[in-house]
Amino acid sequence: MMFCSDGIYEGRLMEGGIYGASHLAEDFAHSSSLREMIQLYKSRVPRQEDDLTMIYCQKITETLKEEERDEIPSTPEGIERGVEKFYKYLMNFNFTPPEMESLKSAFFEVLINAIEHGHMGISYADKVRLKRQRGYDSFLNKKFQEVEIANKKIMVYYSQVKISRASWLLWCIEDEGEGFEVNEVFKSIRLALGKEYCGRGLLMAKELSDGLYYNEKGNRAYLLKRLK
Repeated sequence: MMFCSDGIYEGRLMEGGIYGASHLAEDFAHSSSLREMIQLYKSRVPRQEDDLTMIYCQKITETLKEEERDEIPSTPEGIERGVEKFYKYLMNFNFTPPEMESLKSAFFEVLINAIEHGHMGISYADKVRLKRQRGYDSFLNKKFQEVEIANKKIMVYYSQVKISRASWLLWCIEDEGEGFEVNEVFKSIRLALGKEYCGRGLLMAKELSDGLYYNEKGNRAYLLKRLK
């Protein structure tokens, strides 16, 4: 499903006339993500003349096929090994080197977020405070030394899914933590852009992949990438 404002509907086409219902239906039928829908719209409507809003809803669990799983300890060594395995897995597909590096960075950011906020229980406010005091790195290193933290595991599930006739890779990254208020944290991150560095990793992960979603509890992340 997709909901959109009248600014989308009334956009002026490159060749004249308005975007309208027919083009909207055609582009929606040929898209399989919000990013693709935006690209198709911009290819027809070159200039923005009104506020534009799209809410794109998609089901990502249909025909779920789990291929691999990985258990990653909450240690620097565990993170390094987990990222290395993720990168090797990408070699099975037709990604360019820049695409692989982008996905590797996205995966790393989501993994770090799971350990910092899930296993270590660091809140967004705590991270902002420690960053301002320039004490975050030393605090993080001390937390990594705790046996309780090192014994916790991140579970990563590698899957392929079908969405709107397209094939996608889906990674589920699940931690053992209590979760976090997903909407509130992303709202805080956006409001602090340009002022704070905290949280930018998650926004970057969204940009470097084709989708980053969390469950309601906030202890499970889903990272998506469309296959060519």
